[in-house]
Amino acid sequence: MIHWLQIGRFARMRRTAARLLLGAAFCTAGTAAFANVVIVDSDKHGASYRLAEGIAANCTGCGTVSYMDMHHDRGTGDAILTDLRDRKAKGELELVITLGPLATRLVTEEMPDTPVYFLMREKPSRKVRETASARGMQVEPDVGLRLAAFKALAPHMQTVGVLARRSTIEPVRDELIDAAGELGIKLSFFYIERPDDVSPGLRQAIGETDGLLFLRDIVVINTNTIRFILRMTLENRIPTFAYSPDLVPMGMGAAIEMDPAKLAEQVGRAAGALVQGDKRAAEPWAPFLLEVNRSSLESSGGITPPTVLGMEVVLK
Repeated sequence: MIHWLQIGRFARMRRTAARLLLGAAFCTAGTAAFANVVIVDSDKHGASYRLAEGIAANCTGCGTVSYMDMHHDRGTGDAILTDLRDRKAKGELELVITLGPLATRLVTEEMPDTPVYFLMREKPSRKVRETASARGMQVEPDVGLRLAAFKALAPHMQTVGVLARRSTIEPVRDELIDAAGELGIKLSFFYIERPDDVSPGLRQAIGETDGLLFLRDIVVINTNTIRFILRMTLENRIPTFAYSPDLVPMGMGAAIEMDPAKLAEQVGRAAGALVQGDKRAAEPWAPFLLEVNRSSLESSGGITPPTVLGMEVVLK
């Protein structure tokens, strides 16, 4: 059961009206000796709130788990910080779990001595680092895992193309090259800088590769280009691997998705272990599902085994 409560109030400088900052208290079975945990979300959406509920349900060492939403707003974040500091001063805060980069940066920077467990879509950046007080995990699969899954689904591939802006490719270029070397495949990078580059770049990539791995790049894949990319790759029987499972029902061959239920269970148990001082048991792994468009993949020569690299294959 979720009880909504008012945690604080702040005023926007550009608006005269004040807005309430709301939080939810997830009541878990326990005694007063159990730890108090607060989950701070960068920007609430359905998946993140369900994740928070699942973490609370699986945190066996937790008493009351409170949920606070920053609304992607620094003013709201400052109000949350005030509340967290008050709780800590009263001895009513043992652990903060942050969801997303904004909440993670704010809490780890402003409360460096407070135990924090953070969840990030991507690897922690220079602005967010693991410390003695802050630990975390990446909940989006890295490019090496994506490439390995792609090769398992399309074992005939010898050359994989990556079509994206240079600014998108460079941060993961070395990781991709290392993964390709281990898999025995060749990588070709096709640099796209402007929307007009997408069509000729895609045509060149189709002519020079056996498969295309797409990174998250708004210039390459957007509402204006997705139909063209799908039509060209399907017509030319080129297997594709997407950065988002949302693209799989549209025609992309496959993508890796986090299993939210299993992730919540893992993080809840890790949080419970942390507040009880058992750090050896606080090493969750991000569980993933492999979503596959069977028609698209098999038409381009791919296969659909029941599992890939330990991941369950879900057909779309």
